[in-house]
Amino acid sequence: MSSIEDVQRAAETYRQEIAKIDSRREVWNQTTMPLLLKTLNHIAERTKPGRVACNTTIKNFETVSIDLGAAPSGVVIKKGGEARALTRYNGVLAYGILANGKVAVWIEAPRVEEILEPHERQISLVQMEPSDIDEEAVLDHAEEFFVRINKAATGSYPQAAHRYCDARR
Repeated sequence: MSSIEDVQRAAETYRQEIAKIDSRREVWNQTTMPLLLKTLNHIAERTKPGRVACNTTIKNFETVSIDLGAAPSGVVIKKGGEARALTRYNGVLAYGILANGKVAVWIEAPRVEEILEPHERQISLVQMEPSDIDEEAVLDHAEEFFVRINKAATGSYPQAAHRYCDARR
């Protein structure tokens, strides 16, 4: 059975967690985001292709990413006498600050548009304190990103069934 002291302890823990959010956001803005931009740009220069982007549209909900771009996939949907070529998206490694001030790290898997469902496109790697992100962590994430997209490119990952399966029967 809970006591008022248990409730007070839980409330104090909550207040402490809320106070950490502003501190995390400050670290993200002053240290983490510039480090990510520098390190991801270095990776993009060395690995080609790759384009680094920083989405600052929503304050304290920014993202920094390296995007490997898009190209024609070679897949063409023919329907009703019309043909539409689909685009291949080559993958993204992204870092985004969450509402709690922690940083989510995720991969957007390589895909051909309309083939993978939205929930199959994102692969969550980790959530981290902004202060724990350093160049070594970013390089580790980048290596994991390239390992995973190489597996996707070589067919080592199970491929999801897509919505055009029924049309082929």
